[in-house]
Amino acid sequence: MLIFTYGSMMKTVELHKRCPTARTFCNALLPDHQLRFNRESKERKGGVASVVPHPGSEVWGVVYEIALTEMDALDRGEGFRPNRPPEQNSYRRLSHQMVLIDGDPQRELVVELYQANPQANPPLPSKGYLQLLIDGAAAAGLPLHYQRELAAIPTA
Repeated sequence: MLIFTYGSMMKTVELHKRCPTARTFCNALLPDHQLRFNRESKERKGGVASVVPHPGSEVWGVVYEIALTEMDALDRGEGFRPNRPPEQNSYRRLSHQMVLIDGDPQRELVVELYQANPQANPPLPSKGYLQLLIDGAAAAGLPLHYQRELAAIPTA
């Protein structure tokens, strides 16, 4: 299964905590979406990332290939249970069409991604959490302008 990551799991070591056999597939662009920190995580001590529809914006990330046997661990880690009503999950897992960046830039790809169920008045992300996103984007070789955008995000 292909998963698009745009938050802390862009950093491979973070993803491997849940999915040890995950392999990098490519970098990709999610068009007409914006990165938001609209959910609080006690573990991360602040707001955590999600993507929301936003015409004209784009979110860069890393697509990983995940073994089906590891998807349960990934779902649990994201607070998603397929058998629960969507509003009772922290995140929803959605199928989405992406623009493939590595290889043929015109090729499109269908991936799964997690989108947060937003909360009212979530805090800013912590410096440590945001640094995971910045480090993951740098390690993946995402565009420098996007790395700079991440670095400019205010923190708690």
